Amino acid sequence: MNYTETSKSTIEEKAVNSPSQEVEPFIDCVRAATLLGGIHPKTAERWAREGRIPAYRFFRRWCFRASELELWTRSHVNLLRHPCRLNEEKSDGS
Repeated sequence: MNYTETSKSTIEEKAVNSPSQEVEPFIDCVRAATLLGGIHPKTAERWAREGRIPAYRFFRRWCFRASELELWTRSHVNLLRHPCRLNEEKSDGS
């Protein structure tokens, strides 16, 4: 047995024996738009096309993972330059 065969069998054993190897299903633009705060699905498609949100293109359709969108949402809402924070500064009369 050479190195390649050994490493291949070790990787296969880990993949079979690891219960946390479940693959998260993809969601469509409508469900992604709902997760992103109720935006329009076409807006989710545009953001995906522009690279603003994590997305995958399969043939002519955009697909998303809910966990990646949730992580993206959390990281962008906490930004100091987020539009909701800029509106707070403007709304207090300054």
